[in-house]
Amino acid sequence: MNQNTLPTALRLQAVSPLGTAPGAAPQVIAQGVGLRVVEETFLQLASLRLSRKADRAAALGALPFDLPATPNGWTGDAASSLARFEPNAWMLISVAPRALPGSTDAWVVTDLSSRLASVRLHGARAPAVLAAATSVSLPPSGFTRTLFAETVPVLVQRLADDDYRLLIDVSLAGYLSSWLADAGRLTAALE
Repeated sequence: MNQNTLPTALRLQAVSPLGTAPGAAPQVIAQGVGLRVVEETFLQLASLRLSRKADRAAALGALPFDLPATPNGWTGDAASSLARFEPNAWMLISVAPRALPGSTDAWVVTDLSSRLASVRLHGARAPAVLAAATSVSLPPSGFTRTLFAETVPVLVQRLADDDYRLLIDVSLAGYLSSWLADAGRLTAALE
């Protein structure tokens, strides 16, 4: 057997970065009065990056999505959105799989689904917890890249006044969940 070939009897099962199996209830990381932190499992995430060679207007017009016009903005809703995180790059975020355009001369499409973990912060205390962890103040429909706890890069999407999505490299998902669990315990102690 070729060393690069898996035996057919071996079945690989996708597991979230925090250990949640497909179809299982999302893991609750922290919960208290005014704060609920939950893993968001198995999002479809894709980067759509405009090629330097592309005719910008033609390439943007050919996409089947409504693109946010402003930097650090997003369109859609919590279930399916497109966020602009660089001048010529957008991220598709979807709870259910969506058809993606193929990479062309105009676009480079990269699947990031297995590279980023997602955590949701809900509740009246969510903005305070996020403010303690980052230096970002997002407007409604804001999306930005920042440092979490002054150490690790994270993408933050503000879905509502008290609802945030954090996207982080899967290798750092345990650190993020531990930090948020501690923050949840500290906010619960203040009640």
